[in-house]
Amino acid sequence: MNIVKRFLIFLLCIVMAGGILFLISIPMENDHIAKQTMTELAQVPMPEQTKCIEKVSAAGKLSGNGNGMQYLGALLVKSNLYLKDLKKYYAANTPRKWYCDVERQKGQSLRASEHVDLGFKHTVKGKNYYVVYAWGDYDGIYSELDLRGH
Repeated sequence: MNIVKRFLIFLLCIVMAGGILFLISIPMENDHIAKQTMTELAQVPMPEQTKCIEKVSAAGKLSGNGNGMQYLGALLVKSNLYLKDLKKYYAANTPRKWYCDVERQKGQSLRASEHVDLGFKHTVKGKNYYVVYAWGDYDGIYSELDLRGH
């Protein structure tokens, strides 16, 4: 009887540990998806006269209303090109499966993120800094269970 009791306690501990590991994995998986979005964006070749300064990514409820996970990958770039030229370049050279845009970057904070304080470490001074950002996509159990999306 003592062996059966120990086995049941051991089994209960295994089930509880599995549940805890699953709960811990939810934000980790969503952060990984956001990082993949940033990595895909960074793999797009830079246009001439443009240099990548810093990369950031985030997962959570980043902008807008309602519930739902959002995945953002962003690059801080320094370029001698005009904004319209950068927009045209990235529109022509990025996959259509995720939304990509370019904006002039003023200061450290990333304006694409309304609900989460997300910014760059690099000091942004001057008019030739831009942010290139892409919204990732994932429709699975991890996006539904992450509390940051609610």
